[in-house]
Amino acid sequence: MLVWTVSAAACLVGLVPTASLGVTMPGEIVFFLAMSLGGLFAAIVAHWTGNALASDRGQLLPIVGATEITAAVVAVGFLALLYYQGAIRGFMAPLINPLLVSAGIISLCATVAAALLRTTEGSPERDFRIGVRLVSGGCLTVFVVVLITIVVLDLMNVTP
Repeated sequence: MLVWTVSAAACLVGLVPTASLGVTMPGEIVFFLAMSLGGLFAAIVAHWTGNALASDRGQLLPIVGATEITAAVVAVGFLALLYYQGAIRGFMAPLINPLLVSAGIISLCATVAAALLRTTEGSPERDFRIGVRLVSGGCLTVFVVVLITIVVLDLMNVTP
């Protein structure tokens, strides 16, 4: 339960600020970026928390991979629900509802992956270096995608 709680908090740290970019960019792009960055944060924090609580080590890259796949599936699911013309609109209206549900699902996957993908090999220094590179790359990717999207929308004279 502790790993899931900490992972969900980290997921929200990635989701909420990135989702607020939806004011200046198309929501479909922002939603995928938010899910991806939230999934990355959730996976890394679940890995680190699991390593602190267990005697063996988690495999960081498979945990991140499983969590990112879940984040992509959750993003596609919520975007499909967003375009559905039914009673789901009341749930999707405040953006925090899908973000909270997404954080719960993504962090649950990260927690399960961190519990199942364990090994006796590996070093904390290597995991730390990989984690820092993943977070740096994720944040840089968000910045580059936002910049490219804004430039393309400006060239096309389209306002979001």
